[in-house]
Amino acid sequence: MNASNKFKRILFFIFIIAIGSCKPAHEKLSDEIFKGEAVLYSDTNKRLNTEEANKVYSNYLKYVETYPKDTLSPDFLFKAADLANGLKRHEESVNLFARLVIEYPEFRKSSAALFMQAFVLETEIKETEKAKEKYKEFLNKFPNHKLAPSARASLDQLNANLTDEELIKMFEEKNKK
Repeated sequence: MNASNKFKRILFFIFIIAIGSCKPAHEKLSDEIFKGEAVLYSDTNKRLNTEEANKVYSNYLKYVETYPKDTLSPDFLFKAADLANGLKRHEESVNLFARLVIEYPEFRKSSAALFMQAFVLETEIKETEKAKEKYKEFLNKFPNHKLAPSARASLDQLNANLTDEELIKMFEEKNKK
């Protein structure tokens, strides 16, 4: 084999390796997200790894912004909203859940996103009136959803102005009867 043929074979193999290692940008970003998700919680104490969570959160939003029509985008948006709540970014969480409901109304978790808006408004932000509105909206749109009983109970509690302790006591008394 002469030097010219040897050189051509080497170039051919380099070309094949280069083609095989090229992934579309959205696959690289989704791979980075999946790797980050795998280490979100430390193995020892199961606490949220804040540094990794912030990276994953940013990547979720980057993916959704860059590839809004991709089938992974609504799921990543839901996860970003959930993660924002875990990172104590409650306003962002509510806004991202709202965005999911608006931009991806047919997504399988859009009903849960609407419920979560109400839940975060109620439990974290303490916006009682806004929480009531979202629970009512949820119940109007999804009266038979598996979260509907929880929404009704939360709405009843908010309407009755009961504390968690008073609500527990009320349920205990009902169970005795």
